Amino acid sequence: MIAYLVEWGWFKLGTYGLMMALGFLCAWAILRNDLIRKGIDPALAAAIAFNTAIWGVIGARVLSLIEEPGRFAANPIRTLLLEGGLTWYGGLVAAAAAAVYTIVKARAPMLSVFDSMTPAAFVGYAFGRVGCLLSGDGCYGKATSLPWGMSFPKLPDEPGFHCMRTGAIANWPPPNLDTPNPRDFYPEDVLVHPTPIYEALAALALFGVLWLLRRRIERPGVMIGLFFVLSAFPRFFIEFIRLNARHHGLSMSQWISIGALAFGIALIARAFLAPPQAAVAPAAPRKPRGKRVRG
Repeated sequence: MIAYLVEWGWFKLGTYGLMMALGFLCAWAILRNDLIRKGIDPALAAAIAFNTAIWGVIGARVLSLIEEPGRFAANPIRTLLLEGGLTWYGGLVAAAAAAVYTIVKARAPMLSVFDSMTPAAFVGYAFGRVGCLLSGDGCYGKATSLPWGMSFPKLPDEPGFHCMRTGAIANWPPPNLDTPNPRDFYPEDVLVHPTPIYEALAALALFGVLWLLRRRIERPGVMIGLFFVLSAFPRFFIEFIRLNARHHGLSMSQWISIGALAFGIALIARAFLAPPQAAVAPAAPRKPRGKRVRG
């Protein structure tokens, strides 16, 4: 794994940050393309990409800190600025709120723009998962004997890799999942599930599905509903082999996945129960008034 591509004094270019930037650029291009198809100002794509990038990272960090209250309480400033992770659903909620604000400010059709954002979101997520794998930040799964299992090499004990330490893979499951001890380790040659690859492949597959459906689904709100429904399944099942703490038998991401599934179904139902938008017929041209000829 390569934590940093460039290290020059205080300046460090991390692989995770680079992949996130590439993901947002690709998402911007896809969104812009679909807005042009719908006749919506394509400049809106850049504003959405910028705002969702900033607030998405903030939201992902906040939820990650909520998932690790013990670590945050032990060293709040260091964890907040350097060692905190990023959790997908926190980023999704914050990015969605930023997108709503941006769309309202631009006075653009809300559901239509969100429908265009859904394929782009899956592409951005796939890039983020690849970034996790390349940087080795600890988003791996349980030990496995499957032929595609991966071992994570030693990484420098640098801030930012909160699940990794010099010596490799954290020993999971710990005796108490509510208070894991990050200083318990597997030997570094233990093979684990490369869950970032699983999630990246699932995201690309779902992007393909929504990209093929985007011209066939005309009702506003259906595409965004499908996004929540489809995105819930991979994360829910992958969490069974992820190394996250459990709350009443499920991880926080699994509980959020259940909520996302219900929310997506509600959006789709609302879209189909709502009366279809009536097409506005063009006004009939008026006949020119001629001069009345008196007989």
